[in-house]
Amino acid sequence: MFTVYFHMEKLVVLDMQYSKLNTIWKGSKYLKSLKILNLSHSNLLKGTVDFNGVPMLETLLLKGCTSLLEVHSSIGVLVRLAHVNLEGCKELRNLPDSICMLKSLGYLNLAGCSNLDKLPENMGLLKNLTSLYIDGCNKREPVNNSWFSSVASWVPLKRSPSSTRFLPNSVSSL
Repeated sequence: MFTVYFHMEKLVVLDMQYSKLNTIWKGSKYLKSLKILNLSHSNLLKGTVDFNGVPMLETLLLKGCTSLLEVHSSIGVLVRLAHVNLEGCKELRNLPDSICMLKSLGYLNLAGCSNLDKLPENMGLLKNLTSLYIDGCNKREPVNNSWFSSVASWVPLKRSPSSTRFLPNSVSSL
């Protein structure tokens, strides 16, 4: 095994799909230029990084990270984050409430997150969200389905008929 040293401060895209990582990196890293982090299909990945070190992140791709247990609560600091794909993260049980602070978030894919108990209560704060995919999510927390009429023009949902039952009440105010 060998170690490679390079200046990561200019790194814009980190594409490590299908990696065998269980953690992205140890300790804090400051990658001031990183815009895209793709760790899709990294089946051993358990959690995400502290996002304070990647302030310019725009795209977070964790599709098919079947062992992912948590998304770090610091995700809310990412003012430029517009695209989050967590499709198929079967072990993910909760999203941090801070995800509702993402003012630029336009795309959120949670399809196949079969152990996701619920969405954060303040999801209605995501005013720029145009695509929300929740097909195959857990339906443990019933919610009044009246939200659908107001959300239909806001977010084109790709869902099964019963997947709307676990959406938070804040969505009905949109």
